[in-house]
Amino acid sequence: MLPKFTGLEDTYLFLSEFEEVYNMIYFHNMHIDVVKLRSVLFALKDNAKRWMYSLPANSISNWNDFVKVFLRKYFPNGKTVKLRNEINQFIKFDKEPFWGM
Repeated sequence: MLPKFTGLEDTYLFLSEFEEVYNMIYFHNMHIDVVKLRSVLFALKDNAKRWMYSLPANSISNWNDFVKVFLRKYFPNGKTVKLRNEINQFIKFDKEPFWGM
């Protein structure tokens, strides 16, 4: 059921699908952050798993910490700026319909 992530997939889609899986499951007497952090190792593959193992011990203590570090690695600010610039530079050419076909 877990989505797989090697570093080439859509970062936000992976996180959304991972969250979907754990939103369906209830673990009695276990905090969901603990379950997610232990399980994410099974979803990460190849370079992404090597990256996770390269992090300093005890550098991530909850799910939000993981998400921040994960996004910093696999969806850095430069990528966000590039996408924002592409959106801001969008233009409509003459004789091109605004609504598509």
